[in-house]
Amino acid sequence: MTLEEKIAKACLLDGELTPNGLLLGLETGKYQQFVKDNTVLLTSLVETELGAGCRIVLAAGDFKDVWALHDEQAEVFAREKGRKYMIGQGRKAWARSAAQRGYKSHGYRINAAGNEVAIMIKDI
Repeated sequence: MTLEEKIAKACLLDGELTPNGLLLGLETGKYQQFVKDNTVLLTSLVETELGAGCRIVLAAGDFKDVWALHDEQAEVFAREKGRKYMIGQGRKAWARSAAQRGYKSHGYRINAAGNEVAIMIKDI
């Protein structure tokens, strides 16, 4: 599966994201992109009631490489930008792996595609 196909699949599983919307977000600076081989991680700097954070918008590709991008690039970038936490949502396998990296569960929700996803937050 190509990276473009993986991104399209992730968008379908999310139900709100589209490949064109992601491109627009990158072009306007709304999203940050981290790439390794056939894997991509997109983030967005956010302000919420928790303060300044960094939201994982999309992860597509090799699971191991997604976490390498997260640990070695995205989280470092977030700290450099003064962010206090990382936030993401994902299916149960992602949530289990995130918990091993210091993320705490903040419940589940049904996303726009009708899939149950865990909400995970990590202080950085």
